[in-house]
Amino acid sequence: MIVRKYDFLYDEKTYAEIPCQLYCPVHTDVQEYVHLISKGKFAEAHALIRETNPFPSVCARVCQHPCETGCNRQKLDKSVSIRTLKRAATDLSEADFIPPPKTYPTLEKIAIIGAGPAGLTAAYDLARLGYRVTVLESEAHPGGMLRYGIPSFRLPREVIDKEVEMIKRAGVDIRYNTRVGKDITLNELRADNKAILLAAGAWKPAMLKVTGEDYEGVYHGTTFMYRVNSGESIPVMGKKVVVIGGGFT
Repeated sequence: MIVRKYDFLYDEKTYAEIPCQLYCPVHTDVQEYVHLISKGKFAEAHALIRETNPFPSVCARVCQHPCETGCNRQKLDKSVSIRTLKRAATDLSEADFIPPPKTYPTLEKIAIIGAGPAGLTAAYDLARLGYRVTVLESEAHPGGMLRYGIPSFRLPREVIDKEVEMIKRAGVDIRYNTRVGKDITLNELRADNKAILLAAGAWKPAMLKVTGEDYEGVYHGTTFMYRVNSGESIPVMGKKVVVIGGGFT
């Protein structure tokens, strides 16, 4: 399923998108940034990607790259390695990206609950529109499932930190160790903000629904990764461990 990202900054497009751009969930201008990379203009390519995607370095490492599924080149031989080219643009860009000017400056404030990819992406887009955005995060660090659900060998933590710093430079304020309902109430947020976005994430693990999965010593992937990435020590019972599932987790 392709979900189209609504663009608040421009009028509705009146032209067709090329397949790689159409297949991209955020409709990044793939053709143009690949062209810029071919000219050695990595900073310009990086800036163009970030127009629609505040996590280009992250996506360059862990995205499922649907753009390559739609690539026209596969009709000739095989798809262009678009995700790898995106990583080249972000890793080889010498200059830090400076967020574009705010489109419609306003004093209206918006609160976002959750500093995961959804909350931070919304915060980035809203800040670019000129809203004063505050993100409330219950953990001590941002990123949500990016930080706590993905192994660091696939997604280095410094990559996440750099992306978040770019988002903060767009004018987003992030408050950590703040749990809504405990440290602050929804009513307090409603009184001080024009709108509230709930982006708390999907932390519940996928259950197999088989006998024994609730036994001692049985861990679910999401819970296990959260505990490991939080620095917790995981007790192992016995010398043998069985892992069900052959994914990266």
